[in-house]
Parts: sequence; C-alpha cells; structure tokens
Amino acid sequence: MADRLDATKLAAARLKAAQRYPFLGVALYALTPVAAPGLGTFGVDARWRLLLDPVNLDEWSVDEVSGVLLHEVGHVVRDHAGRAK
Repeated sequence: MADRLDATKLAAARLKAAQRYPFLGVALYALTPVAAPGLGTFGVDARWRLLLDPVNLDEWSVDEVSGVLLHEVGHVVRDHAGRAK
C-alpha cells in the first residue's frame, strides 16, 4: 500500500543515525512518524511529527534515510518552527 510505512527500514535508519550521532538519539526516537503520501520527501513540524512520503522511504537506502533523518532532527532540536514565529 502506498500510504503504509516500512517500519523495519525506518527503525534501521533511526538506529544507524543514532549510532553515528549518539547525542541525537533521544531526539531521533522522539519523532512521531506520520505517513504523508505525495509529500515527495520527509519533513518535521513544530509538534515533532516526522512526515514521510512512503514512496521515498521505499526508494531510498537505509543510509540515505538515515541522513535525511539527521537533517530533519536538526530542524526540531534547533527549534526552527519556534524561531519562525
């Protein structure tokens, strides 16, 4: 199904990101994954929801997903949403 997330791949990518940058581990696992079909990428919001396009999750490698997760977690730990207000 195009709106279902591959939980195993997401878990592997989170683990890889946390192993690479352990100080971001709590933040990586605090994000709540939400399927966002048609988004065309990943994103985060002020409520620490991780919006993921299931197609991208399927197409990208674990290494690529890990890198994108690290990028996205950077937005929430730096409070970009709060600073944008």
